[in-house]
Amino acid sequence: MDFQELLVDSSRLIADIAEKQICDNPQFFGPLLRFAMQDKDEYSMRAARVVEMAVGKKPKLIKPFLGEVIEKLPRFKVDGVKRSLLKIFTEYLDIVNEDQLGYLVDCCFNFLKDRYEPVAVKYYSIKILYDVSNREPDLKHELILTLETLSETEKKSIIHESKRVLKRLYKETR
Repeated sequence: MDFQELLVDSSRLIADIAEKQICDNPQFFGPLLRFAMQDKDEYSMRAARVVEMAVGKKPKLIKPFLGEVIEKLPRFKVDGVKRSLLKIFTEYLDIVNEDQLGYLVDCCFNFLKDRYEPVAVKYYSIKILYDVSNREPDLKHELILTLETLSETEKKSIIHESKRVLKRLYKETR
């Protein structure tokens, strides 16, 4: 399948058509994901969006590729690719491999601490870390410390989300 031809523009209609193609033909999911992970241009970003949409409809599509995605996550340069792949983990956190889960957690903490990361990457990182902390309660204290130290120079939406999650974490750790 020629993904550049399929993803001719970034419209919702094209993304919906591509997502239906992938869901109807799951054998194309892996090649589309790898196309997205080339992390080169707007085509990678469009492909990542379709990957995210397809996983939203058929979550099991991502399972064979979890390790590969997690391993490459910190190296993505195109923010849209990173954002879309992180969003998958906010909805699909069925990671049984403890090493992979630990690496994802480390990536998310690093994204939060990096002042140059975009808002969406930080937002999804907070969500992932909170969700993992419900599975691994020892993580709650580290997440509290990190959220408390986020700079006031952060975007208002990140400060707001941090405060919202902190309220929950304070209740849960009492």
